[in-house]
Amino acid sequence: MSNRTQMASPKTLREWCRCTCAKYPNVEIRNMSTSFKDGLAFCAIIHKHRPDLIDFSSLSKENVYQNNKVAFETAEGKLGIPALLDPKDMVSIKVPDCLSVLTYISQYYHFFNRKPYACLATLKSSHVTFFNNFTKSKTPDGLKPLKSPIDLETGRKDRLSNTRPCTVCSSCFKPVHLIQRHLMDGKVFHRSCFR
Repeated sequence: MSNRTQMASPKTLREWCRCTCAKYPNVEIRNMSTSFKDGLAFCAIIHKHRPDLIDFSSLSKENVYQNNKVAFETAEGKLGIPALLDPKDMVSIKVPDCLSVLTYISQYYHFFNRKPYACLATLKSSHVTFFNNFTKSKTPDGLKPLKSPIDLETGRKDRLSNTRPCTVCSSCFKPVHLIQRHLMDGKVFHRSCFR
């Protein structure tokens, strides 16, 4: 058996979300961006696997902020999946960043399917670091080699000391989530601060 594991493709994640959310009213997965804006898809995925955590019937498609807040807080507090997205951003941005949604959804996918990358959720590693490392260290057959237990333990300590993204806005000095990020001349800004 190979010592490698494969990351789920965007298509696999989209199909998994479609199947998971298929029987939920007002949830239709057409893409990995706007289909998640109202927060119902995140809530449906959690409810499908852990119906005890969310009362899906009490949610309203119109209450975007509350739906996302419920999903992100439940995922982080009850499942250990870090909130890589912000409910306020999901309200204010017309089209959520596809990469941000894919990164966040991949944690749900691996957590609920108990895939090897499920440790990302419990280690609360930075989603940016994860994607950078994944794309830089592919082998010729496109798979990422697993690290040794010693490397994993050392990396675990590093990741645990960094449980939240520590990038701050060059204008207001508040934390900047990936979905809010605007890069200019090597400096990071909130999109709203940059304007």
